[in-house]
Amino acid sequence: MDDVKKYLLNIGYDEIKIDKILNDYSFRSYDDSKILLSIKRIYNFLIEIGFNNFDIIKITSEYPCIYSYYPEKLNNRINLYFGLGYTNKVVRKIILSAPVILTLSEDKITDLINFMIGLGYTLNQVASIGKKFPKIFTYSKDNISQKLSYYTDLGYSIDDVIKMTKNNPGLFGYDKKTIKIKMDNLINFGFTYNEVINITVKEPIILSRSVEYVSDKLTGLLNMGYTKEEVIFMVIKFPALLGLSRNNVMEKRNYLDKIGIENCILENPKYLMQSVKLTYARYEYLKKEKNILIIDSNYYDLFRSKKRFYGKYKINDDVLLEKYQYENRDDKEYD
Repeated sequence: MDDVKKYLLNIGYDEIKIDKILNDYSFRSYDDSKILLSIKRIYNFLIEIGFNNFDIIKITSEYPCIYSYYPEKLNNRINLYFGLGYTNKVVRKIILSAPVILTLSEDKITDLINFMIGLGYTLNQVASIGKKFPKIFTYSKDNISQKLSYYTDLGYSIDDVIKMTKNNPGLFGYDKKTIKIKMDNLINFGFTYNEVINITVKEPIILSRSVEYVSDKLTGLLNMGYTKEEVIFMVIKFPALLGLSRNNVMEKRNYLDKIGIENCILENPKYLMQSVKLTYARYEYLKKEKNILIIDSNYYDLFRSKKRFYGKYKINDDVLLEKYQYENRDDKEYD
C-alpha cells in the first residue's frame, strides 16, 4: 500500500481520507497495483473533464467507490446530465453539490426523470429542478411521491405543487410537520387557509423562510403604520412583499409619501418592486420636462414597464437615471 499512499499524499489527501479510500468495500478484492491503477485512471479522467484537485479530493473523500469505476462508466453517467441540457459548468456544480449522483446508474436516473414527467413535470422543468436541487436525483420514486403528498394532504392541488417545486425545488426537502407550522404561522396572523395556499403558490419561497423571518416581516409592516387588514391585503396582492427588507420598503414609501402618492402602495403593492431611483428619475422628468404633475389619478405613469414608458415618452430609463440621480436630489429630509 505504500505506493498508493504516497500517490494520494502527493495529490493532497490527508491520512484520514487515505484510510477511508483504502478501506472502502469497493477495493476489497483489489491488489495494490490494481488500486493504484484505478485511482490514477479516475483521477486523470476527472481532471480531463474539468475538475480541479480540490474538487476531486472532495468528491472521492465522500464516495471513495468512485475510484473503483471505469472512466467509461462515469462518462456515461455524466453524459446523461449533458442530455438534460446542462453545460460543463453546471454538471461540475451539481456533482460537487451531490457527489453521490456519480454512484447512481443511468437506469436509475432515467427512470426517475420519466417518473417525474409522468407526474406532470416537463423535461425542462425536471432539468431545472435538478440544476437548483441536485439532491432530487438521489430520491426514490416513493420518496418523491411522499414529498408531494405532504402538500396535497395540506390542501394544495398537484398542479400547485408542481408549480411551487419547479420554482423552488428546495420544497422537496421539507416534511409535512414543518410545512404545516409555516402555514399555521400565517393563519395565526390573520390569513385564511385558502389565502395562505394562494400566497405560497405565487411565492413558494415563503415556505422556505423561517417562522421568525416571516413574522418579522409582518410585524415590520405593522410597525410602519399599516393595519393588520392592510398588511394582509398587500401580501395577498403581492406575496413577494415578504421578501423585501424593511429599509427597502421604508425608503420607497417615504419618497412616495413626499410626492403625495403613498396610497398607491395600498392600491398596488407591486409598485414596491420598482427601484426608488427609477421612480425619482421618472417623476423629475415628467415634472420638469413634460410639465406633468403626478397625483393620485395619474401616478401609474411612474410605474409603466420600461417598454411602455419608452413607447409613450420616447426616452430610455438609463438616460433618466443618469440625468436625474436620486443620490443627488436637493430635498433629502424625508430619508
